[in-house]
Amino acid sequence: MAIKSSNPSANERRTAEFHPTVWGDFFLARVFSDREVNTHACTTTMLVNQNSVKTIATTEKLSEKQLHLIDVVERLGIGYHFEAEIDEQLRQVYNGMMNRRLSPYDDEDQLFTTALRFRLLRQHRYNVPSDIFNRFKNEEGRFDEKLENDVQGMMSLYEAAYLQMPGETILEEAMEFAEGHLTKYTMADGGDDQYDDLLSKRIAHMLKRPLRKGVEKHEQLFFIWAYEQEKGHNQTLLKLAKLSWNHLQHMYQQELRSLTKWWIDLDFVTKLPFARDRLIEIYFWAVGAMWEPKFTFSRYIVTKLTMLVSVIDDMYDVHGTIDELELFTSAIERWDTSMKNLPDYMRTCYDAIIDVLDEVDAITTKEGRPYCLEYAKEAVI
Repeated sequence: MAIKSSNPSANERRTAEFHPTVWGDFFLARVFSDREVNTHACTTTMLVNQNSVKTIATTEKLSEKQLHLIDVVERLGIGYHFEAEIDEQLRQVYNGMMNRRLSPYDDEDQLFTTALRFRLLRQHRYNVPSDIFNRFKNEEGRFDEKLENDVQGMMSLYEAAYLQMPGETILEEAMEFAEGHLTKYTMADGGDDQYDDLLSKRIAHMLKRPLRKGVEKHEQLFFIWAYEQEKGHNQTLLKLAKLSWNHLQHMYQQELRSLTKWWIDLDFVTKLPFARDRLIEIYFWAVGAMWEPKFTFSRYIVTKLTMLVSVIDDMYDVHGTIDELELFTSAIERWDTSMKNLPDYMRTCYDAIIDVLDEVDAITTKEGRPYCLEYAKEAVI
């Protein structure tokens, strides 16, 4: 980006050479095929598969297999279909641990199960003590080197270690220990064994981008591919995952169509040509932060407000004069909707902000959450 004129006046404005959006009206003009828009058939099929998975979940004991099923369901991106069932199962697991009733776990001393249980519970905000990993240390206080042959256990330990809290040195040690032993598996060629090759690729992907550092929606796509390659994978789970993925992709495209129309109707490209036009990129960020279908309204509002904040940022950094920016700052801080003395380009931006906040107020008040408006205002300020 190049900025011209370092001392702007009312008659001489700085300009930033932002490149125009590469998307244009792509999502507004896009025509969906019958296969893509057949949401009724897709939803019906998903419900059938969803009920099948619930049957699987209720017939398994609270064991390694059940924990693995919960993990697979969540990593495939279909956990939102079974939130109540997963919450109930993990509540039972947590209560069993805290009450020291460990008899249901025949493989309690296995590294894979212990680490997986720890990670799932912490992911769901249960306060699980990290000293449960002490049993895997030797007499010298180090993780037992015999564990290096337990590849699945080491992978589970590595992912669990990323949920450490400040001061949990045992998890820092676990991460270093697991990473050191797992790295050697990424150096193998894979050979003729398809399983070993898949395992090597999964480990390489995990070391590069562990779950806690990846974008959940993006990680789901990789896991769907990897799960399909596994021997004995559950066809029902896989089919539901693919259906859900395609269904959500269609939902996102429809949301982008609505947002693109909103942005084009504002006509900021003409009225405020100094500002960046990055609507689609901002929406991608919103999806990364909250991808589930229940957050449709949140994605709308976050995208709109972030887009307007981006415009305000360019207003301050590039276009506005000191006097104008002081007026705008004062108006925003007081939420003065009269917009007295503001230049036209600032009124245009301010009007758009007020409209979005009115939308927030209308929806959240109807839902019995009128306090949300104040949080939205704070986010803008």
